[in-house]
Amino acid sequence: MRSIFTVSMLSVRSLSTGVWVILALLVASGFALWLTPPAPHDSMQMWVFSPEHQAMYAPLIDQAEDRGLDDLELTILSIAAIKSRMMSGFFGGLPTADLIEVERATVGQAFMGPREAIGFRDLTDRLKSEGLLDLFNPPSLSPWSVDGHIYGLPHDVHPVMLAYRADLVEAAGIDLSKATTWKEYFALLQPMMSDQDGDGRPDRYPLSFWYTQQDNIELLFLQGDGQLFDQNGVPTVNSARNASLLAEIVSWCIEPNRYATDIDEFSAAGHQARVEGKAIGYLAPDWMCSIWRMHVPGIAGKMKVMPLPAFEPGGR
Repeated sequence: MRSIFTVSMLSVRSLSTGVWVILALLVASGFALWLTPPAPHDSMQMWVFSPEHQAMYAPLIDQAEDRGLDDLELTILSIAAIKSRMMSGFFGGLPTADLIEVERATVGQAFMGPREAIGFRDLTDRLKSEGLLDLFNPPSLSPWSVDGHIYGLPHDVHPVMLAYRADLVEAAGIDLSKATTWKEYFALLQPMMSDQDGDGRPDRYPLSFWYTQQDNIELLFLQGDGQLFDQNGVPTVNSARNASLLAEIVSWCIEPNRYATDIDEFSAAGHQARVEGKAIGYLAPDWMCSIWRMHVPGIAGKMKVMPLPAFEPGGR
């Protein structure tokens, strides 16, 4: 005990003046934050993570304010910043916005503790009393629900289609309506994978997808009847069906029969790759159409949509 205490004292004494200053500022700022009441807002506050969502909300907010309803101030933050501020507010008693738009993949952290610690307002009774609950697709409420209680509402159901460069496909004389399965889809587009520029890689790939894209992996699992949780919320990742689906979609990304390329969905480089036709097909939720209309005008009039090819004949 004496040796440990001695080492600890020596470690404290060896701290530089700069470290002591930082520690003092940390303690002082903590007390100041604790003692300072939250500044009142003249308007309601809402945090969003997407400029596209801001553009969607703005006219609705203007209409509400014209009818004399409370002002609502929109603030755009990154998904990471919203998560950090939200969790600090819920568990540290710090101020948050009145309305928070939380990305589905991060909202689960707010539900890890007991129900009384959840910082969101329970909307269940109000949805029932106003008859709104019947207007929602029940599975779409699950990411914002815990033990039968609903704490948030989704934008919409987000149907997914396969968007493809129809101008390139039709110029090559390929009829994608014949592709009812992924295997048939890749076989039909195989002729478009030639290497015309001599760099040793195909100039175009049939699909924009990569095995690190969590959202698209979940999408394909749902399409292929995979299951991540059972009805009781117990993880069911280790199943034969999940293993089969994962093996197939990973095989799309590796040699010798690689059919997919990794094109970022939101960056300028990814948008340019779409214009250049580096990939033919894209897993496209309904909201992706708005992203492309706003940020990739170079593909206007060149895209068409079709149902996702199934994993097996007759499948979803």
